[in-house]
Amino acid sequence: MLNKLFVQLSLLFIVTGVIAVILHTLGVNYILGAIAGIIIQYGIYNVFVYSLETYTILKAKKLENEKIKELSYQVAEVTCPCAQKTKEIVPLRLNEPTVYKCNACSKQVRVYVQTETVLVTEPIADTSLSGIDELIKSKINESA
Repeated sequence: MLNKLFVQLSLLFIVTGVIAVILHTLGVNYILGAIAGIIIQYGIYNVFVYSLETYTILKAKKLENEKIKELSYQVAEVTCPCAQKTKEIVPLRLNEPTVYKCNACSKQVRVYVQTETVLVTEPIADTSLSGIDELIKSKINESA
C-alpha cells in the first residue's frame, strides 16, 4: 500500500517536472509551469476516471437489460389459490420446484409447469375468394 502511494507520488512529481521544464523553455516561470503541470494531470485524470465510470455504468445497464430480456422468456403470470386470487409474475425454474410467497396471503405457493402437444393442421379446402368470379361465370354459362 505504501509502495503504491510512493510510486504514484513519484510519477506525479516526475510528470510535473517534465511539464514545468517544457513550459520553462517556452518562457513560463518554473512555479507557474509546475502548477500548470499539476492542473493538467488533474484534468487528464478526471477525464479518464469520468470516461471509465461512464463506460462501466453503460456496460452494467447493458447487462441489466440483457438479464431482464432473458428473464422475460422465463416468467409466468400465476394466480394464487387463496381467497384474494392475487396475480403475480413469477420466474420459472425448470430444474427445481418453483415456489413463491404470495403478497396478499403471505403463504408459500408452488407452481406446476405443464407442457402439452397438439397436431398442426392444414386447411382442407381453399377458402380464398379469388376464384369465386370464375366459378359464378362457369355456372351461368352451364345453365344458359
